[in-house]
Amino acid sequence: MGYLAYFLQLFIALNVLCQIFAEDETTTEALVKAIEGSEDSMSQSEYTDPQSTGTQSDNNNILLDVGSDYLYIGAEHEGLFSPLVSKDCRCGMSNNPHRIINGETSAIGAWPWMAVIALLIPDPSDPGRTIYKGFCGGSVINDRYILTAAHCAEYMKIFGLNTFRIILGDNLIDGTSSTRQVISVAQVKIHPKYNNETVNYDVALVRLVKTITYNDNIQPICLGQAGSPFPNKNVTVAGWGLTVAGISSSASNALKDTTIQVLSNAECVRIFNDPTFNPGAMICTFTKATNACNGDSGGPLMFRRVSSKIYKQIGIVSYGIDACKQIYPVVYTRVKRVLSWIRFVTRDGIYCGNSFTP
Repeated sequence: MGYLAYFLQLFIALNVLCQIFAEDETTTEALVKAIEGSEDSMSQSEYTDPQSTGTQSDNNNILLDVGSDYLYIGAEHEGLFSPLVSKDCRCGMSNNPHRIINGETSAIGAWPWMAVIALLIPDPSDPGRTIYKGFCGGSVINDRYILTAAHCAEYMKIFGLNTFRIILGDNLIDGTSSTRQVISVAQVKIHPKYNNETVNYDVALVRLVKTITYNDNIQPICLGQAGSPFPNKNVTVAGWGLTVAGISSSASNALKDTTIQVLSNAECVRIFNDPTFNPGAMICTFTKATNACNGDSGGPLMFRRVSSKIYKQIGIVSYGIDACKQIYPVVYTRVKRVLSWIRFVTRDGIYCGNSFTP
């Protein structure tokens, strides 16, 4: 009888895994919501899928509907949904410490995880050929995926994924670096909780048609598991000044970076006076200088502890970047809030061994 029960459980588990790895967007999104559990609000302690798709969460434990039975997966078994990691690489390492900061051009390799989401357009001087126009920013997080903003991904779907390329390994959009890689887009995944009115959960993942080959100027960034740094801590933003509304007045063909400060949530709400600001899912930075405009929509907000050489991505540029000539904060999606979704969706990619260390 014991063997019968064991094989029954094994059969159910295999059915569940088949459902998980099937390309069913509805099932996947419901499962992600269940995994995230209480992330919608500080007071929410459980999640039940309103569409009754068969996936529920009970205090961060998962119930998957498999026909007439439910398979109970405790939170301690979250490793079933974890991505692969490799000990052969380390994330978050800048390969050129002699970068120029505060709004000046970044040396190549300073931020090897930086990605340009570029739109293919006809060359105005030669309509027979195409050129790359910077559209949004992003960051390399593993050998297959680029992390960016959902509002960027929405426009990518509108224009068509085949009209975009991801440029890596170069600090110039039209550069010719020997380490440069230009890769087509296979798929974009937008967070199921993204709201384009409140801009909550403004995060998306771009899956590439082929794996990235790492080199001196192409490396992944680590994903911060800790909460946001204390207010007034210095953080770094880098980019080309790209927004989906067009190229900002600070746009450049060359990658730039600057150091800015994190605001407290209360201070951000006071200055921005924005009722849609969600302190549980957003981070806010501010500087009186216009150098904050150097970031891109979808680009990374980076933090490095004084005692460490490792950079972690703690935020994704969301909004405020195109108004930063005015005295307003810039708002970022908080990576910690969406980390479980990122890990689940990107489970077919390979991360560096230190990608998720606190």
